[in-house]
Order: sequence, then structure tokens, then C-alpha cells
Amino acid sequence: MLIVDDEEIIRKGITIFIERSVPQIGEIFSAESAEEALQILESKKIDILMTDICMDRMSGLDLIEYVNQRKKEICIIVLTGYDRFEYAQKCCRMNVQDFLLKPIDEMLLKQAVLKQIAELQKKKDRQRSEKIMSRATGLMEQISFEDKCRKLLEGTLEKKELDQILSEYGYESRYRLEVVVILPILEKSKDWKENHQLLYLSVKNICISMFDMKNLGITFEDYLGRICLLVFCRGDFENCLKELKYILNNEFDMPVTFLLGSKVERAEDVRYSYHEAIALMEVSHIHENEVLMTGDEERRLRMFRDTVYELRRIMEENLDRKETLLKAFSTFAKCTDSYNLSDSMVRKETFQILSGLIYEYKLRKGGAQGQLERSIDIVISGTGEEVLAAARDFIETTFFGETKKNHLLIEQAKTYINSHLGEELSVTSISDQLFVSISYFSRLFKLETGEGCNEYIVRMRMEKAKTLLETTNLRVGAVAAMVGYRDMNYFSLAFKKFAGCPPSEYREAHQRKEIE
Repeated sequence: MLIVDDEEIIRKGITIFIERSVPQIGEIFSAESAEEALQILESKKIDILMTDICMDRMSGLDLIEYVNQRKKEICIIVLTGYDRFEYAQKCCRMNVQDFLLKPIDEMLLKQAVLKQIAELQKKKDRQRSEKIMSRATGLMEQISFEDKCRKLLEGTLEKKELDQILSEYGYESRYRLEVVVILPILEKSKDWKENHQLLYLSVKNICISMFDMKNLGITFEDYLGRICLLVFCRGDFENCLKELKYILNNEFDMPVTFLLGSKVERAEDVRYSYHEAIALMEVSHIHENEVLMTGDEERRLRMFRDTVYELRRIMEENLDRKETLLKAFSTFAKCTDSYNLSDSMVRKETFQILSGLIYEYKLRKGGAQGQLERSIDIVISGTGEEVLAAARDFIETTFFGETKKNHLLIEQAKTYINSHLGEELSVTSISDQLFVSISYFSRLFKLETGEGCNEYIVRMRMEKAKTLLETTNLRVGAVAAMVGYRDMNYFSLAFKKFAGCPPSEYREAHQRKEIE
């Protein structure tokens, strides 16, 4: 419980009474102002708030409004020395549970607190019941869902139900689909023999968290209990398969084999991908930790690698011919699209190309010190499209002395930051404005400026705050708001770290300096 009142005798009196007469309250905090109460609310788990209305600076009504917005689960009891209808009316509108007049009647106070404890207990009981019902409902829904997925593998699922499932999991028709069957090597693992059901559920949960939760696919079991993944061939799904394999091998000490069917264009054809994956089980020697794919997929991958090998050779042989080199790189970029490569494969192949070019450049001309490290930073994050654009810029900068797009992107970011210092700013919001991924933008900003984007935001805000403190008579709270800080304490701490002293001391020191 938190008691807020600017009169110390009232705070202490209520605290002593509650400790003596309501033992269900485990811990009692008190605050002499709404500002102090806010700090306690942010750092402690409060169930019941009892607050006075009339206080200096920030009123009890302001505090209640804050709780209504951010801590809706807290029960609120209001204290006031004014028997005014408009106060009671406002409290009713603000989700206040009880309204007590000063001087406080101890019996009414006890009843009010016990009433809120009872309400809290009811809420906990209701949540517990809902959780149990949710589990039961969820189990039935899961059984029904998996049955539909099995019908999908048979090709007997109605189109309406098929479209509904795919829509719920974020599938878009422009992506191809592929079935992956996961086969644990049971005889190799003692744990699997003894704890088969538990480990099987663990594997399913990992698959769900890595694919279903990221809208990369759907996890279910076929009629023989084998774990199947219906993968949406977009983004980093291939990298996720590698990560899944790594986790199963290292976290569970469980070797697995992945059977990959061919990619299909239509959801109705998923059964073909599944049957192709199952057919791979007939391969006479399946070794643990293998990833087996259909012949068509192997041929497709081999063709791509042959094409890329030839393009790399052309680029490395034409380091002095800008037009030929860039034309070969453009062809490589088109190949990544036509072969529908994942972002992780685009990053890997692009890095190999840049590494080879830098190696050839050093052999012929020397120099290019540190360029390999720079290329690593460019290609280890971002979408495939962003990586290819950044790599092209890198080639033009490193080998032909041209600079442009990266610097332009960062200049756009800086301009946006400097014109929105009073608003909510984050790496996420800025990257959204520039239509690039967070990881790519963050890494590029650090690469181009030598400091992180968040560091730059704080530095610009503090510089503006210094100027406002030096040139205006605005209150420190107003200055904080103008540079994007809603919390005065947070602003003061940030300013002190930046300038070496609190904002008020900084202003005083500057004014003394001007007088001298």
C-alpha cells in the first residue's frame, strides 16, 4: 500500500493504524508529494494507493490520472478535507474505488482498505479461473488446429479453412511454401528414450518460438507424430533452420535430420512438398545432423553457386574497369532475387564477393587497410536489398573513390533528429522514417559517425538544453520538455553527466561568468 499526503502527522497516523488493524497489508510506503509517489510507483509493486487531492505542485488528481493510464491494476482510495461534489464527481470519472473525508473515521478507513483487499483477491481468483479455462480451451483449439494441418498434408482441407490458417499466421501469397520434417536420431540419445514426450514438446516449443512467433511458418505433427514445419520462404527462414539445428544439437545434445521438400507456389500444393520430404527417408544412409533436400533444390542451388563463381571471377579480373565490375555486381544482385535467396544467404554471398575484391586489390595495389573490417560491418545486418545497396556503395567508395548514399542516409537521420528533439526519438522511430531496418541503420550510423545513434540524440538534446539555459529564463522543467524529457529527475541526471553539474547550477555559473 502507498499513502500519499503532504501532512506528516496524517501519513504516520494512517500507517500506524493500518499496520495494527489490517495485517493483510504486507508492506506500507508513504510519500509527502505526488512527485515522490511517482518514484515509488515506478520502483515498487503497489496494490492499493491512498492519496490526498490537494497538494502543492502536482495534485492528487494528476497522480490518479497517471495511475489510470499506466498502472490500471492499482486500487485507489482518495482522501480530502473538502466535502465538494465536483471532487467526488471527478473521482468517479477517474476510476477511484473509494472516497474518504478528513478527519478520517478509523472504522470507515479500515472498511475501505478491507474492501479493496477483497476486490484484489476476487480479481486474482478470476484471473486464475480464466487462465485455467484458457488452457483447456487452448488445448482443444490446438487439437483441432493440428487436425486441420494434417488434412492440409493430405490435400483434403477446405480452401476457406486453409486461407484462414495461413492468414492467422501472417502468410502472404507472394511467398513460396516448403515442408520440413524434423527427425530426431532417437537411438543415439539416452535422454530421448527416457523423456521422449517432454523433449518432443520442448522441440515443438522451440520451433514455434523460432517460426510461428516470427510469422516464418507453422509447427505441427503429422499422423505419425513427426514434427513438421510449414515454412514461408521469406526473410531469414534458412538462417532460422540453421539456428534451430544448432540449438537442438547444443542445448539438448540431440542430433537431428531435416528433410526438406521442394518449394511450391500454391498453398494447395503443400502436400507435394510433404510427400517429397518423406520420400527422402528412403535414402539408404541417413546420417545425423544432415539436411536433405530434393534433387530439384540441389540442382537449383548448384546452378546459383556456379553462376556466382563466374561473376566473382569477372569482378576480380576487372578491378580497374568500373562499368564491367558494377555490371557483374548488378547481375549478381538480380540472381539473388531470381533464385529467391534468403537475407542470410545474400549477406554471406555478398561478404565473400567483397572479401575477394579486397584481397585482389591489396595484391595489386596495396593499401585498403582496414577495408575488410569495414565490409564486415556493412553486410552482417539489414535486409538483402539493403545489403546489396550498401555493398555497391562500398565498391564505388573503396575502388573508385566515390562517396554518396550512406552519407546521405545519415545526413537525413541527423536532420530528422535535430528537428524533432522535443519529441519521442529512438533508433526504431528514425529507421522507420528512413525505411531501413533497425540493425542496419544502427550499425551504419556508428560506422559513418563514430558514435551510436542514441549517443548522438542525447548529445544534441544536451547541447540544445545548454543553449536554452544560457539564453532564456525558462524554468528547468520547461527546458527539459523542450528537449524531449518528461521526467525531471531523468533530465537532471542526463544533464549532469553531460555538463558536469545539474541544470540550475549550470545556469547560475553561466550568469556569474557573464557578470564577471
